[in-house]
Amino acid sequence: MKIIIDTNFIIDLLRFKIPIENLNYLIPNSKLTTINQVIKELKSIAGRRTQKDSKYAMVALKIIENFEIIETEKGLADDILVKISNKDNIIATNDSNLRRRLKRKELKSIYLRGCKKIFIE
Repeated sequence: MKIIIDTNFIIDLLRFKIPIENLNYLIPNSKLTTINQVIKELKSIAGRRTQKDSKYAMVALKIIENFEIIETEKGLADDILVKISNKDNIIATNDSNLRRRLKRKELKSIYLRGCKKIFIE
């Protein structure tokens, strides 16, 4: 199973000092992936020195170098994530709107709760 990481999820993992390896404990033998739109978002955030998340975005870009990158069409990352989601992958996001959209399609998502715990919904 692929775990497709959204921008806010990886930034929050770094912010709350949660090892990304914890995802492998949650779903053994999973493959961490992301989409090219998430990389674009992280680069944009990293380029804004005044934004508090810029340092997390820079670290996230280094971590994502080891992920499989799914090349997608142009568009908003959330829309693309909903479009490519299926039963063979799971989206990791803290975006409540995106999680709601996935739930309507009867798909699961991974999210952080309480700044320390990773859940599947």
